[in-house]
Amino acid sequence: MFILRKRMEVAGKHSLQLPYVSKCNNEHGHNWIVVVEITGPQLNQQGMLIDFTFIKAVADRLDHQDINAIMGLTNPTAEVMCEWFAKQINQEIQKQWAMQATQGTETFPQVSRVTVQENEGNRAIWTLDTL
Repeated sequence: MFILRKRMEVAGKHSLQLPYVSKCNNEHGHNWIVVVEITGPQLNQQGMLIDFTFIKAVADRLDHQDINAIMGLTNPTAEVMCEWFAKQINQEIQKQWAMQATQGTETFPQVSRVTVQENEGNRAIWTLDTL
């Protein structure tokens, strides 16, 4: 089994609509640290699970953006961002493997873990085991 891990920083703003008084109801920004882990039993024709640049391209969609607008959500929490990254990167993996004519491959690599850290004390983690 191969494991690939990519750490990125994503700067952006968001706001949450919470049913209680919270500073997070106001528009505010973070420099999120996002760590994506991908696992797979075999490598593609270039000897990779997926090129790191394709993972970074997903993060770049959010970088220096209004996260609410990009994700089309009212509450883009760290937990929701974890799941969004997992889904977007899994789609990219499938697209890249299909383009490389790896038909007959029964198992694509997949995102196994995503961590989104808002600050030193606040992290959310999504794992494949939770589905």
